[in-house]
Parts: sequence; structure tokens; C-alpha cells
Amino acid sequence: MRFKFLFLTFIVLTFCTCVSTSAIKIGTSNHPAIFWQKVVVYRSFSQVPGRYEEVALLSSAGDSFAGSDDILISMKKKAASFGANAIILGEITSVAGATNVLVSKHFLSVDQDEKLTGQALAIYVFPEKK
Repeated sequence: MRFKFLFLTFIVLTFCTCVSTSAIKIGTSNHPAIFWQKVVVYRSFSQVPGRYEEVALLSSAGDSFAGSDDILISMKKKAASFGANAIILGEITSVAGATNVLVSKHFLSVDQDEKLTGQALAIYVFPEKK
């Protein structure tokens, strides 16, 4: 019985990473949604290779099991849904907190002190003219 509980706890903790990203549309044009895997990440405005337009402001928050990769993927998915083909990453910061996980009608308190939040600007980079 104890093994089943530990195994279930492991599975829940492994797959319960939860990240949500909200967006505020700031552009006036509409681009069709794209696959999130095609969204390029830039660390600064100077890295953008050409003319672009701002599409949306992104804000992400993840639970204590989320890593910066989870935050990044969530941002890319949200940007892609707006038709943005790139994001300019702001900062990803840690926030103190704790998490309670519901396991078989009992709460398991997890003493993780970090939750991640992040901001980015979703942009549409125009194709280079040849």
C-alpha cells in the first residue's frame, strides 16, 4: 500500500507541472495561428533580424514544479495562437510560495520555495525581401 502511494505521488509530482500564460493583444493586424515549435525566441530587441510588429504582451506563471523551459513553451504556445512568429523574452523570476497537491483525497504539502513568473513580447517578424 505504501509503495502504491509513493508511486502515485511520484506520478502526480512528475506530471503536475502547471503553467498558464495570459496575453494582452496590442497589435491591430491579425495573423493566422502557427505551430508553437516555429516561434523563435530572442533575448533582446537588437537580436530581431528585421522589421517586426508587436502582437501581444505575454505574462506567465508556473507552479513550484515548473521550470524556465515550461514557462518558455507556454509563452511560445500563446504567441503562436496569436500568429506571432517570435517572442522577445523579458525576465523570468522566482517568487516565494508553497504548493499543495491533492493526492487521493489528501493534501500533500510540498515545501518548494520557488514559483516562476515571466514576461515577454510576442512579435511578428516580417519575411526578408529578396
